[in-house]
Amino acid sequence: MVSISRTKFLTCVFTIWAGVICGAGCSTTLPDMKPFADSTASLHMGMSDVGELTVARLADGKKVQAPSPGATPSEAYRFQQLWKTRTFASQSMMSYADSLAALVDAGNNSAQAADQLGETVSGIASLIPGGVGYLTPSVVELGTKLVETGIKVKAATSLAKAVEAADPAVQGLADLLLEDLADVEELYVSTHEAIEGERYLLSSTDYFKSHRVLTNAQIQLDTLRAKENSRRASINESIELLREQESFQRQALAKTQAEIRDGEGQLTEDELDALRSRANDHAESMHQAAAMASEYEDRINDEVMAAIQIVNSANADFAPHWERRQAHKAERDYFHKLINSTRESVNAWKSAHADIARAIEEGRQPNWRALLGEVKEIHELVEAIEQEMKAADSTPPE
Repeated sequence: MVSISRTKFLTCVFTIWAGVICGAGCSTTLPDMKPFADSTASLHMGMSDVGELTVARLADGKKVQAPSPGATPSEAYRFQQLWKTRTFASQSMMSYADSLAALVDAGNNSAQAADQLGETVSGIASLIPGGVGYLTPSVVELGTKLVETGIKVKAATSLAKAVEAADPAVQGLADLLLEDLADVEELYVSTHEAIEGERYLLSSTDYFKSHRVLTNAQIQLDTLRAKENSRRASINESIELLREQESFQRQALAKTQAEIRDGEGQLTEDELDALRSRANDHAESMHQAAAMASEYEDRINDEVMAAIQIVNSANADFAPHWERRQAHKAERDYFHKLINSTRESVNAWKSAHADIARAIEEGRQPNWRALLGEVKEIHELVEAIEQEMKAADSTPPE
C-alpha cells in the first residue's frame, strides 16, 4: 500500500529536535536550516501518504492501472494522476528547503547565494507536470510566478533578501497543497461510505444477520434469568411459610408435652400423636419443597448455561463483523484528522518560511516547534489509518 521510509522520518525528527535545541543555546551568524529542510522532507512524505491512502481507498483492493484506449479511467487512476501536481508542489518545497539549507550551512549570505537560490526557484517551474488535467489555472499562474520570482531572487543582494523575495512564490507552492484538501476529504469519505454501505447495509449474511442472532440469543438468556429469579422467589417464600408452620407445631407439641409431664395437660395420647404427626408433616413438606427448589434450580441453571453458550457463540460470529465496522469508522475518523493535520502542517511551514528572512537578518534561530509537531502527527495518523484500513478490509471467518 503506502511505501514510506519510517527510518528516514525518525531520522528527520531527531535531527529537527537537535536543531531546535542548538538554536536555543548556540550563537551562529546564520540559523541552522537543517530542521526546516528535514521537516519539509517529512511533509513531502506526508503528502505522498495522503495521496496513496486515497488511491488505495478508491481502488478498494483493485489494481490501479491506466485505462485502455477509449475506456473511461477509474476514479482511483484519475485521482492518482491529478495528485501528481500536489506531489510536485511538496517535492519542490523540499528541493527549495534543501537548497536553502545547503547555502546557509555553507555560511553564504552573499549575492552569490541569492543567485543560486534564484536558480532553484526558477528551476521549479520547469518541473511542473504536463498533460491535460495537471495544468489548471492555478498551476499555470504559479509557474509564471515562479519564473518571475526567480529573477527577483537572483537580483537580491543577500540570502536574507533572497528568501524574502522568494516568499510569495514559495507560499504559492504551499497554497497549492491546501487547494484541494477539502475536495480530497470529501472524495475519500464519500467513497468510504459507499464501500461501507455495500459491505454492511446491503448484505443479509454478515453484520445484521449475526447481530440478529446475537440479539435473539441474549433475549432468550434474559428471559430465562427472569423466569429463574421469579420461580426461585416463589419457592423460597413457600419454604419460609412451611418453616413457620413447622416451628409453630413443634412449639405447640413441646408445650403440651410439658403440661402433661406437669400433670396439667388435658390432651389424650392420641391427640398428642396427631399433633406430632402434623408437625412431622410440615417438616416433610418443607424438605420436599427444598428438594423441589434444588431440582428446579439445577434444571434452570442447565438451561441458563445452554443459553449462555448460544450467546457466546453468536457473539463470536458477530465480533469480526463488529470489529470491521468499528475499524471502518475509525479509519474515516483518522482520515478527517489527517486532513486537518496536513492543513495545519502546511500552514506551519508557511509561517516558518515567512520567519526565515527575519531570522537570518537578526542572527537568531527560527522556531520550528509548531512545524515539527504537526508533521510528526501526520505520520502517526497515517500509520493509524493503515492499521484500521487493514482491519476494515479483512474477511471475517466463515
